[in-house]
Amino acid sequence: MVVFLGNIPQNPFQKIEILPKNLKHVIGNLDLTGQNHITTLPEELEYVGGDLELNETIKSVPNGLRFIGKDLGLNKHIKTLPESIEHVGNNLHLPASPTHLPKKLSYVGGRLDTRRTTIQDLPETLTHVGGDLLLNNSISRLPNNIQYIGGALNLYFNDVMKQIPDSLASISRLILNEKWEKTDKYSELITYVETQKIVKKAVQFGI
Repeated sequence: MVVFLGNIPQNPFQKIEILPKNLKHVIGNLDLTGQNHITTLPEELEYVGGDLELNETIKSVPNGLRFIGKDLGLNKHIKTLPESIEHVGNNLHLPASPTHLPKKLSYVGGRLDTRRTTIQDLPETLTHVGGDLLLNNSISRLPNNIQYIGGALNLYFNDVMKQIPDSLASISRLILNEKWEKTDKYSELITYVETQKIVKKAVQFGI
């Protein structure tokens, strides 16, 4: 097992010749943007303490990867994320290609934007989104265990949301589109968020 105590590369101008096959932990960032000669990640990789940024030649993410401390930056070739990912410390940058999120994902510390994807469900394990949660028009429900959205719950591009689970204790803002005002679900939704006092700042229309 190899543990690297720092960033890979150590500076933006360093060219990485190869990643160790048995690299398991990177304490800092693993930033492969511009390192297009590297086409695979080590199969044993399970922990990146900082950002994990992929170049355009990497087509898959190792099945054992479970923890990313900061941003996870994917490319358009990644169609499947490993079910083992539990924690993304900051933003989860999703291209259009993924069809689902990891079943074990419980924590996204920053922004989670599904608008470009065809994802139909959020994982039931998801409890915390620290930034904005932006939903496409295929996701009709939030996970039953979700507790906290630190930014906006953005339904501007979504008019199929059926309900907000009782587990959700806090949203910074709720963003809707004008279609919501014309549906029965709108009054139900507003009544719910006002009764539960879960929206901390404002309900607004438009982005």
